[in-house]
Parts: sequence; structure tokens; C-alpha cells
Amino acid sequence: MFLYVTYGGRGSTVGVRVHDGVFSAMDLTARRPRTGQPLSTVPFMALTLAAADSPERRAGPVSQRGTHAVLPVAEHRPDRARRSLQSRPMTKITTRTVEYPADGLTMIGHLALPAGVDRRPAVLLGPEGTGLSDVERRRADALAELGYVALAFDLHGGRYLGDPEEMLARCMPLLADPDRMRGIGRAALDVLSAEPRTDPDRIAAVGYGTGGAVGLELGRDGVNLRAIGTVNGLTTGRPGESARIRCPVWAGVGSEDPIMPPAQRNAFTAEMQAAGVDWRLTVYGGALHAFHHPPVDHPTVPGVGYHPQHARRAWRDVVDLLAECLPVMEGVRA
Repeated sequence: MFLYVTYGGRGSTVGVRVHDGVFSAMDLTARRPRTGQPLSTVPFMALTLAAADSPERRAGPVSQRGTHAVLPVAEHRPDRARRSLQSRPMTKITTRTVEYPADGLTMIGHLALPAGVDRRPAVLLGPEGTGLSDVERRRADALAELGYVALAFDLHGGRYLGDPEEMLARCMPLLADPDRMRGIGRAALDVLSAEPRTDPDRIAAVGYGTGGAVGLELGRDGVNLRAIGTVNGLTTGRPGESARIRCPVWAGVGSEDPIMPPAQRNAFTAEMQAAGVDWRLTVYGGALHAFHHPPVDHPTVPGVGYHPQHARRAWRDVVDLLAECLPVMEGVRA
């Protein structure tokens, strides 16, 4: 079904698809009222916890910037979703591109800010090894809608590496060099901390694949984080350095992930346990590597596969981690 609303008082209409009782995530297009002909894409997105990783999403090289009106999160029941459409106002978020130096490159990140002027907890969001795409940008937007300042950081100087050989040639040396990963993470963290809306004492790092490994290395470097979340990035560190992690660590991995097999999972959890870290591991049955990422239109490394149901569950697990360790407190002024 579609809901039509007026945007900007100009008589344009915006279609929001609703399926299975939750909002689908999609770019919304203004159309001529009489003919239905598209006018232009407006910076609107419908985002909910359930739809944040929906199959409609695809990775892309660019994203809309500006102020976004975001429909509020609905609980996963058809009646609740319909009532929220009718009775709850849309929440505005603001996004912008940020450039900063790291690893000898000019990185291009995506910063998403919640409505208001008060300081908020913040999330550093890391991408898969292919690099920053619209998948991570939309996740940052979803976190902003929940009240967080979110920075989706860059790994490759503004490039998305869709060629598996090129991606591996860049990422394998990076993953083998904790100092380089920490440099990339700290550069992005400096940008996030300098944002006036960010509460610098309340920051979490959440990442996927290589982005998750960067978050773990920030923890091993002693960075003051409130939580670390990593999906299919269960990397081990240099001996003894995990003892510097001062926050809870949550990790998620597919049971059939050949890149993070049981031996690697066991090494990771043994390291966390020996270091006295408050850790937890969620294994998603039947899921492959990068199970959270919608299908892409380029070749991938073997062992990658999208699992829609576990993608939604993993997103809810990330949000639950943030709610526990980094709750949003409305009305706290800088």
C-alpha cells in the first residue's frame, strides 16, 4: 500500500510503501499530482528497526545530503505500524559529507545528526571491506532518527571497492596492521568528537567486517568507548592489548561464515575472556559472511550471502547494545 503526504506545501506527493506491517526503506520520489510523472528525488527516507536492512536496499556510490524527514520507528506489528503512520510526527535529521585525512588518503565520511540542538551520544559506524556505501549511510541515518549522532566512516579515500581482488589487496595488509587500523579509526573519531552535537564522553563504535575490526582496535588502543559492536569482524589482536578494552563488546557472526570459522570465533572469545572483557557473541544459524548486507551488483568473495531475517535480527541486536550502554537522554543541553 502507499501513503501520500504533501511535501513543502507544493502539492507534490510522496509514496511510502508499507509491507508486512513495517515500513520498507526506499528513496521517496515527488510526483506530479495529475500524471504521476516523477519530478525529483526528495531527501526523504522511511526507516525502522525492522526495515533498516530490507532487501530493497542496495549499495551505491553516493547519497542524498541535507535535511531528511524520517518516519518514526514502528514496533513490529501491523496495527502498531499503521497507527504510528497516522498519529506520530515525522522527525527531521540532518546529514552532510565530511572530509578528513587518514592513512595517506582523503577520507569522505557521512555524518548524520538528530533533530534538536542538544548534545547526544554518538556512534562511529564502520563499513565492510568494500568500503562506505549507501547501506552504511542509511544505517547512520537510522541511528540519527533514534537520537544518536552517527558518523559512517570511510576506509578507502572515497572509493567503493567492488572488485574482490582490489578489495583484498587493500584490506588484507590493513587487517594485518593494527596501527594502521587505529589510525583510520582515530581520525574518524576525532571528526565525530569535534562535532558540537556529540557528547565526547558517550561514544560507541559499531562496525561490519573490516569496519568492526577497526572498532576493536580502537578498544585495544585504550580509547574511551561506551560499547563496541562488530558483525563478522571477529579479529584477534596483539597479545595482552585486549586488556585495554574498557567497555562491553558484542559480536555477531554467521554459523556458516567461512571467513570467520569456528576456530577464529574461539580464538576471539578466548582473547576476550582472558582479558576480562565484558563480551558476548551471537551466532546466527545458517548465515554466511556479510549476511547483513543486501545483494550487490558486482562479484563478491566466496562465502558471502545475504540473510534477510538475520540481517534484521543483527540490526536489532546492535540497537539493543546501544540502548543498554549508550541510552539517549532527551533534553540534555550542552
